Order: sequence, then C-alpha cells, then structure tokens
Amino acid sequence: MIKGKAHEQGFQNKQAFWAHHIAESKKSALTQVGYCKEHNLSGKSFYYWKRKLLAAGETGPLRLVSLCQTDPLPQKMLEPVPIPIRIHIGVFSVEAVPGFDSKNLENVLRVLKGLSCGI
Repeated sequence: MIKGKAHEQGFQNKQAFWAHHIAESKKSALTQVGYCKEHNLSGKSFYYWKRKLLAAGETGPLRLVSLCQTDPLPQKMLEPVPIPIRIHIGVFSVEAVPGFDSKNLENVLRVLKGLSCGI
C-alpha cells in the first residue's frame, strides 16, 4: 500500500514538473525544441507529457487574454446575402431567386413533376 502511495506521489510530481515546463514554454519566445534544449529536457518526454496533459485538460493555469475591440461591421456586411434556390425534377431544373412568387413556383413545379413522370 505504501508503495502505491509513493508511486502516485511520484506521478503527481512528474505531472506538476511537466505542466510547469509546458506552461513556461508557451510564455517563452523559444520554439518547443529550443525550450527543451535550453532546459536540458527530453523532447520526446516533453511531447509525451504535453499530449497527456492536454488530453486531461491540465496544461497549467488558465490565463486571461485581452481582446481589442474593433469598429463594428458596416450594416451592409451584416445583411444576409440572397442565394437562389435550384430545384431539379427529372431532367428539368428551376432556379428560384430571392423574392420569387411562391404560388407561381408551386404551379411550375406541379407542371414539371407531371412532365417528368411521362418521360
């Protein structure tokens, strides 16, 4: 039982060690390879623990990132872009552009459906 606790403590120490170095590497201007070389760390172990901690969601404390507010988008950019609807019935196709008359489209589709059944 004591061996199990010691093993768990060793695992937690390793986990904390690598979580610290992974978080510090993100803060540094170095690449991950450069960070490992500068701190005499095994690159393979670094990537192993990075994957393991990312999977567990434990890569260190969260930090706030400031976002800059930009000018609001022009109203025209916020308006929906009208997209035509293309309908295929058999060999026929109909394109309904925005603002189409739904009753007229219904009549056209009914005629085309009848025509396609006779083909």
